[in-house]
Amino acid sequence: MRALSVRRQLYPFVKRTYLKQFIKYYNGNGNIIKQVSRNFGMHLRGSAYWDLDKVHVMLAGLCLLILVEHKSTDLERKLRTKLMNRLLNVIECVHPMTVHILVERLLTNLEESGACEERSLFTLASVLSNCSWRGRPLAVCLLWVILSRRLPGLEVTMHRYRELEELVKTAHRVPSRDQFDWGDWLLDSALQERLEELSTLIESVEMLVRLVMADNRELLAAGYPEHFFQIGAYDAMFLKSWFLELTEQLPPQYCEHSEKMTAIIDSVMSISW
Repeated sequence: MRALSVRRQLYPFVKRTYLKQFIKYYNGNGNIIKQVSRNFGMHLRGSAYWDLDKVHVMLAGLCLLILVEHKSTDLERKLRTKLMNRLLNVIECVHPMTVHILVERLLTNLEESGACEERSLFTLASVLSNCSWRGRPLAVCLLWVILSRRLPGLEVTMHRYRELEELVKTAHRVPSRDQFDWGDWLLDSALQERLEELSTLIESVEMLVRLVMADNRELLAAGYPEHFFQIGAYDAMFLKSWFLELTEQLPPQYCEHSEKMTAIIDSVMSISW
């Protein structure tokens, strides 16, 4: 994934929004992430009283802050995630209609900033889902966006929770692919891009299944219906089989030497019903 630039993506977004009044001054010799984070953090103090127009701008700003390139330490990465968690804990981001609006506007902001690539969406879904259960609806919607770009016939016009049965129906319509010849393990740029696209699709399916089949008591208490978090025996078996077919399209060496991919495959294979 091509890393985003502070000056090419984050600065222009901030400057064309109301956020510019809160981060007017930068020390070019200092740590830019810490400076932006400090100013964002100060602004977040009033977020419990914001209207939706302010919420979606800060959400997009924090998403860009998470994605931008920086020689960051683990502490700085945690600082960005902590800011996102603070925002999610005080704003309305669970109600289905609000989630749709937030995701729709976020995608527009990311597209305008050149940051709407599938790998970027996956990174954001991972961060949002790890923040708290309140970020899970936003994460799930971003994962469905990724899948809609890669799976023919899967159309997303409303950003919301969907039954896994919808993924199963789509997978039934996806034509079988012949085993791809990856050739030498030293992939050229075109093959590397293809590998990233396929691995992002596989990881997105795994994360979606894991989030939907996780402990969702908070979302149930918030009014989400149980059928969003269930899958029948036949559909589960088909989903596992289709998922294995997807992973078999990867270069053999990629799976053989990847503990991460092994864990991802095991996660989907453990689906219960």
